[in-house]
Amino acid sequence: MSSIRQQIADYVLTTLTAAVLQGSGSTLTAGKVIELKHKASILAVAAQKPALHFALGDETALEQEIDTQGCAMVCPLDLKIETKDYLDLPATVEVIAAAVQDAIEADRTFGGLLSNALKYDGRQEFLTSATAPDGGTVLNYRIQYRRQHGAASTSY
Repeated sequence: MSSIRQQIADYVLTTLTAAVLQGSGSTLTAGKVIELKHKASILAVAAQKPALHFALGDETALEQEIDTQGCAMVCPLDLKIETKDYLDLPATVEVIAAAVQDAIEADRTFGGLLSNALKYDGRQEFLTSATAPDGGTVLNYRIQYRRQHGAASTSY
């Protein structure tokens, strides 16, 4: 069985695929993306835009929540929305961001995978360069889950 961390990544991918991935059709639907990927880092550049990349950051064990059975782990979940028209039309980012937030916050325990409810840490706008139209926003969340010692796929 996959680790709790991988199960969380799979849950996020499945949830976002259903909510924001563009289906077939030549006209792009508002609030949808062409590219949706789980990346090792949100610094990765999108091949197609609008795009949504997400990454689970470095995890940390919470010292006060380590016991004989296991430990509580906390890590960031960052979701990067990237468009090719950010300078001219930031509304595209706003529509996609709202759709992502609605989907990801609908079940704040990710079907019971998280030990505490998902926490929203805000967002950060960005431009690829000062003269390029490319840019977007990064939505930041903090997740917490528990896993057993020696059994990364088992929560408790």
